[in-house]
Amino acid sequence: MEIDGTLLIQLAIFLLVLTGLSQLLLSPVLRLLQEREQVTEGMQQEAQQMFAQAQLLRQQVQQTLTTARRKGLHVQRQLVVQGEQLRQEAIDKSRQQSAHKLHEARQQQRQEVAQCHKVLQQRTQQMSQQVVNCLTDVKNMKKQNKQEQQHA
Repeated sequence: MEIDGTLLIQLAIFLLVLTGLSQLLLSPVLRLLQEREQVTEGMQQEAQQMFAQAQLLRQQVQQTLTTARRKGLHVQRQLVVQGEQLRQEAIDKSRQQSAHKLHEARQQQRQEVAQCHKVLQQRTQQMSQQVVNCLTDVKNMKKQNKQEQQHA
């Protein structure tokens, strides 16, 4: 096998074209691919950092919510206790006022009953006196009638 001169020229042209294409096309494409890979890796790292921050923020929000719920429940319980105390105080005050009014009403009723008894006693005495006077008048009339019948 003989190596022909054209083969060497073709090989030289091929190597020249390969070197030129490598410098003109392959290097820029490889550089673009490397830059793209670096940007992608950078974005992935940034996304991972953002995800980690989001997770941390989520945990902080959950802790804040849990704390707020606990505080809210504590405040709610305190308000319920205060409300119950106020309700009991209002009931006690109403009972005291009612008892006082009832006591006053009973005293007034006793006074009115005593006054009625007094008036009834006075009227009873008046009526008794009137009955006695009527009976005395009837007796006197009977006496007078007897005397008149004896004189007649």
